[in-house]
Amino acid sequence: MQTRIAPSLALFLPLVVAATSGSVARAASMSATALSPTSIQTESTPTETPSELAAAANAALARGDQAAAIAPLEALIARTPQAPGAQFQLGMAYLAVGRPADAIAPFQAVSGPMRPIALYNVACAKGRLGEADAALAALTVAVDAGFYGVELLHSDSDLALLQDDPRLQDIVDGLERALGPAVDVSALPPRAQFDWMVGEWQVAGSPSNPWNQKIQWEMDGQVLQIRSSQAITLLSYVADEDLWRMSWVSRFGDHDILEGGLESGQMVLHQPVLRTRPGEIGRSTYANPRANSFTLEWDVSTDGGTTWARQTTLPMRRVTAIEGSAQVDVPAALEPLAFRLGHWHTELLAVRPGGVQVAGRGELEVSLAGDHNGFDERSTAAFDDFLSYEVTSERRFDAASERWTVAFESTGGASLSGEIELAENSIVEHLRGVDARGTFEDQRRYELGGPDHWRLVVDRTYADGGTIANLLVMDAWRRRS
Repeated sequence: MQTRIAPSLALFLPLVVAATSGSVARAASMSATALSPTSIQTESTPTETPSELAAAANAALARGDQAAAIAPLEALIARTPQAPGAQFQLGMAYLAVGRPADAIAPFQAVSGPMRPIALYNVACAKGRLGEADAALAALTVAVDAGFYGVELLHSDSDLALLQDDPRLQDIVDGLERALGPAVDVSALPPRAQFDWMVGEWQVAGSPSNPWNQKIQWEMDGQVLQIRSSQAITLLSYVADEDLWRMSWVSRFGDHDILEGGLESGQMVLHQPVLRTRPGEIGRSTYANPRANSFTLEWDVSTDGGTTWARQTTLPMRRVTAIEGSAQVDVPAALEPLAFRLGHWHTELLAVRPGGVQVAGRGELEVSLAGDHNGFDERSTAAFDDFLSYEVTSERRFDAASERWTVAFESTGGASLSGEIELAENSIVEHLRGVDARGTFEDQRRYELGGPDHWRLVVDRTYADGGTIANLLVMDAWRRRS
C-alpha cells in the first residue's frame, strides 16, 4: 500500500484533544518521538478519557499497527468530533487495512491545513473502489481546496484506473499552470536565491492559518523580512561567509538563529542547537520551489545530522498567482524589449584598464514610458574596487521610421547614444561615446534566459582600432516586489 502522504506533503498531525469539564486539554502527538512513556496505554487497558484514547492510538501507530489504532481513534472521535488529526489518521488506518469505503467520511471531516491532503485521499479511496468519475470529482475538490501534489497524480497506484483518462490530464495541466514553473534555485546568484519567495503566502487550503506569511525585501534589498501573526524573520546573505543567516523571533520572545544555503537544489537553513531540546539540531528546508508554491519542512536530528525526523511540513501557496514575468500591457511595437520590464537584481563583471576584471552587483528598474512609446530605466551598481555608478537611460520607438533609439546618462556626466538593431533571434544596441582614450562604439548584445533572467554582453571598439571584448557582462535576475 502506498503511503497516503507523499514525503513532500507529510504533515505533523497532533491528535487535538478537546477540554472536558473539570479537566485540562492535552494533546498526544502521533509522532512516536513525542510520546510520553508514562502516558501510553495498551489497547487492552480501559480507555475513558480523550487523552488516554489518544495515547492508546499513538502507541499502536508507533508500532506500525494501524488495525489496533482504529478502535481508540473511533472512540476518540465519538467524544471529540473536532479533532482533525484523529480524523485524518483514522482514514489512514482504514486505508491500511483495506477499508477504503470507511475511510471516506473521516477524511471528509478533516479541517485546517490537513484538509487538502485528506480530500486527495478521498480520491484515492474512490479509486480503490473502482469509481472513476467519483475519484475525478474528488480530485477536483482537493485541488480547489489547495492540494498541489501534481507529481502524485500520475504515480499513485490508487489512481491507476484514471491514467488513460484525458480528464486526469486536464486536472494535471490546470494544476501545472496554477503552480507556475519550477524555480531552479541553483541557477540563481547567491544574493537572489530567495527572490522567488517575495509576496504573500498561505498554508494550502487554510486562509486563516497563523503561519500564513508576507515576505518582502527591506533595507534597499539587503534584508528579506518574513512576517506572520506568530513570528518575524529577518533573512540576509552574508557575502564574506557565502551563506544566508536567519534571525527568527516569535510573538512570545523566543529567538533562534539559523544559517545555511543551497543544498541539492533547495535552500536549507540549519539550527546548530535547539533552544528547548539540548543535544538536538534542526534544519528548515524550502522544498519544491515553484512560482506559486513551495513546501516548508522542519526536521530534527538527535545524532548530529546522520538521520533526520520530519516534525512539520507546511504546504504553501501564493495568495495571488504570478506568471513569472512582469504583467504590463504594452503596445505591440514595444514587445521586443518588454522582457526588460520590472525590477531586477544584477551581477556584473567589468574589465578595467590593464585588463583587470572586477565583480559588482546592483539593481535595475525598467518601466513603461509615460507616453507609451518606449521604456525608462534607472540602475545602480557597486563594484569590488569601490567604484559605483548610477545610470538613467531611455529607449524610444519612432513609429514613422520604425526605429529604436537609446540614450544613457551616467554618474559624472558620461553619455552614450545610438540605436537598437532587432533581428529574428537577436537584440543588439549600438552606442557611441567618448572616454579618455577617444571615441568608441559599444556593441551590447542581449541573451535571453527565460522570463526571469537575461544577460547583457558589451564589446567596445575604439576609433583607433583597439577593442575590448566582454567589457561588461551583466546577468539580470527578476526581483519580486
